[in-house]
Amino acid sequence: MEDYQQSLVDQFFSPLSSLTEESCCRFALEKLSPVMWPGGHDKISIRPSSFQGSMSFTIIVHRASIDESIVVQFRSEEEDLSGVTEAHRIHGPLAPLVTYRGKYEDLFVYSSPFSPGTPYIEVLTSSKDLTLTHKTATILDLADIISRDAKRHTQDPDTCLLNSIQSGIGGYIFQLPNLHSAIYTCIDHLRPRMQELTILPLSLSHQDLSSFNYLIDDSTGRITTVLDWSGAQYQPLGSNFHFVEDLLGYMTPTGWTYDEDRNTLEDSFYTRICENLQQQHINSVNRELLEPQKAIGLLQYYLERLLKLKDKRTELYLDGYLSGLTFMTQAYNVE
Repeated sequence: MEDYQQSLVDQFFSPLSSLTEESCCRFALEKLSPVMWPGGHDKISIRPSSFQGSMSFTIIVHRASIDESIVVQFRSEEEDLSGVTEAHRIHGPLAPLVTYRGKYEDLFVYSSPFSPGTPYIEVLTSSKDLTLTHKTATILDLADIISRDAKRHTQDPDTCLLNSIQSGIGGYIFQLPNLHSAIYTCIDHLRPRMQELTILPLSLSHQDLSSFNYLIDDSTGRITTVLDWSGAQYQPLGSNFHFVEDLLGYMTPTGWTYDEDRNTLEDSFYTRICENLQQQHINSVNRELLEPQKAIGLLQYYLERLLKLKDKRTELYLDGYLSGLTFMTQAYNVE
């Protein structure tokens, strides 16, 4: 396990004085394995996952005789699995079911089938140069996943939403001098458009569709699995489009930078979304409607993180993603 991943594991176990990596592995071997594979008495091996989170510890349990692996995760907080169940209904094996296995002392324990593929974050951080064809395959799959099983829905405009976002940052001291005004410019653009956005269909929105949470086939770029659907909920289509930015650029020490093929990939993404909606007989939605909803989701997600983390890196992501919105181009060019 890499040093950073090990540091996350150490952070997870730090407040758990009576629990360790070894004790969790022993629990999985002695208590869970007989339940997951009843009647099996052959060799069981356990290894930590290559990718860990700050709120969980994940291991891979493997039964040699049938060459089957199961992912076991120990979490400090209980998961709401209703989103996982709904995602599996919509996407099938692409969204693996998760089973609650009870508690091990203060930890909640879950299992799910092991999914083949490479985490996209690993692809992004490798030295491998991705072709446009490879990246296009990934972004089209994301478009399909995000827009699948969209539901027609007309709602009243949420007149309090933008006020809530604006008041939330009222007293916040930004490290980036122009970010505060950029956020206000974005909100001012969105206010007169809230009524238009009420016609957007609802789709099951993954709440953390970052490059950590989907696996791809290295050779093709096709997505094989999307993980961590816990907390997924129906939201206006576009609410989680900001996660697609992972495929369009990269972070540097001084800020977000878009790749040269960004426009081509983004055009492909929106074209695919609209084609999928038309196949579902939803014809009134276009990119000009979806981008403002993307901006709302972006503000909600990153301002919540910013108020929690209070770090410059989160500001850099928010600033970079705001600069990529079509209607924000003039504001950033003036700066």
